[in-house]
Amino acid sequence: MHVLVVPDSFTGTLTASEAAAAISKGWLKSAKSDQVTALAISDGGPGFVSALLTSSKYQEKVLSVTDLIGMPRVIKIAKSGNSFFIESAQIVGSHLVTGEVIKRPGEYTSFGIGEAIRQCVEFGAEQIVVGLGGTGCIDGGSGMLSALGAEPTNELQLGGLHLSKLTQINLSPAK
Repeated sequence: MHVLVVPDSFTGTLTASEAAAAISKGWLKSAKSDQVTALAISDGGPGFVSALLTSSKYQEKVLSVTDLIGMPRVIKIAKSGNSFFIESAQIVGSHLVTGEVIKRPGEYTSFGIGEAIRQCVEFGAEQIVVGLGGTGCIDGGSGMLSALGAEPTNELQLGGLHLSKLTQINLSPAK
């Protein structure tokens, strides 16, 4: 029998690749003669880029961005030709604000997503796909717009709580 194992990640425990390998191994323990093909998939949330990078069609690139609480973060993205794939959870994921971090969701910013998009454009991207899911940011993308040049730049990157103070947004400078 040919068995296709195609799991997403098991949040907090296994990546999609690890889950695929574990399920395949378990299957083969009880059905040694079966042919098992394992593929990692993602719904766009945590593990999106890792799942893509299991294919030789994609190459890994590393970017430096700012996370949702303003801390520097190094992330991995996937590239295939002139298409770039960003996993927003690496930048604004809810897992980044656990433990001792004081939670202030109204001040979280998506600025780092805009930084990643801008860097992809500088690398020659013709298509950019942003995988969404597992995020803790509620600024409606205003921080991302700020990083891309929308105005008023400072106010847009302060988080969702500060959006009520805006009366207009100028998108024309956004690149």
